[in-house]
Amino acid sequence: MKKNQGFTIIELIIFITLLSTILVVAASYVTRLLYNMTTNEHRVKARFYAEEVVEWLNGERQSDWQAFQNEASVAGTVYCLNGTISLDTLLQDLTPGACSGTNNGYVGVGNRAPKIFKRELTLTKNTASNATQVTARITVSWVDRDIEYSVPIETIYSIYE
Repeated sequence: MKKNQGFTIIELIIFITLLSTILVVAASYVTRLLYNMTTNEHRVKARFYAEEVVEWLNGERQSDWQAFQNEASVAGTVYCLNGTISLDTLLQDLTPGACSGTNNGYVGVGNRAPKIFKRELTLTKNTASNATQVTARITVSWVDRDIEYSVPIETIYSIYE
C-alpha cells in the first residue's frame, strides 16, 4: 500500500491564515511607524520655524525697545507670521491679526514645503505704556490626520537686558 506524502487542504488553509495575519500586523506596524516619523518631522520643522521668530524678535528688541514694546498690548496683540521673515522685516511693518483664510490659516511658512503650518505671534506687555517686559508667545501649529498639533515657545523680553 502506497501513502501519499504532502499537505492536506486544511494544513494549507491554516498556514495561509497565519501568514496573512502576520503580514497584516507587519503592514499596520510599518504604517504606524511612518505616521509617527512624519509627525516627528513636522514637529522638528515647526520648532525651527518658532525658533526663527525668537531670533528675529531678539534683533527687533535690541534695535529699538520703544518700537518693540509699542507693538504689544496688555491684552495681547496677535500677528500672523506665515510669510518669510528676513533681516529687513520690521515688527512695525506687520499687520496685526490672526492667521486666516485657506484651511483656517494653515497655508505654510513662506514658500517652504510642506504648506501645512500656521505661525502666530502674540505680544503681551506688562503695562499699557512704557512697558518693562514684553512676553512673546510663538505658536506654530499644523493639522495631520484631523489632529491639531502645535509647538509653542514663550519668551519674556525685558528692557533691562
